Amino acid sequence: MASHPQASELKEATRDKIVSFVYSLEDIRSQEQFDQQHQAWCEDVVAYYQAHPHRDRPSFQFRYGHAQKWLNMTLKYLAVLGHPTVERVYDFLHAPVDRDVYARAESLLGVRRPKAAWSRLDGGAYRDYQAEIRRAIQGQDGRCVMDWETDEWIAAR
Repeated sequence: MASHPQASELKEATRDKIVSFVYSLEDIRSQEQFDQQHQAWCEDVVAYYQAHPHRDRPSFQFRYGHAQKWLNMTLKYLAVLGHPTVERVYDFLHAPVDRDVYARAESLLGVRRPKAAWSRLDGGAYRDYQAEIRRAIQGQDGRCVMDWETDEWIAAR
């Protein structure tokens, strides 16, 4: 993104969208509401970046997989830092999907990898994958997806 002619504008807009998303979490009361809000945010950011292509990299496409990683990592960091709104919805958070999550979910939970690389995931494949992870960890001592992801990330280091 740093080489994009509109990098500053894109970063500022993305930051504003993330801040708006975090504020919107005040109204979230269920997994379903969180998932809908998450989907809307990712779709909005993908559309925004598609409307602002990089003139020197016309083949690059910002995809749902990129958007989920940005949002999920940001929420993970805010949870670690104790952000009160994020802590309140902690049990609803998604794992930031990448190749490490693919590998750990497959080997530890028996959740098959989607056919696409994480960065090329579309919204449907992403949501299905998150739901499979959620189902696989249900009943594991009350752990939620983010507990599982964080514990396994630490264990892998």
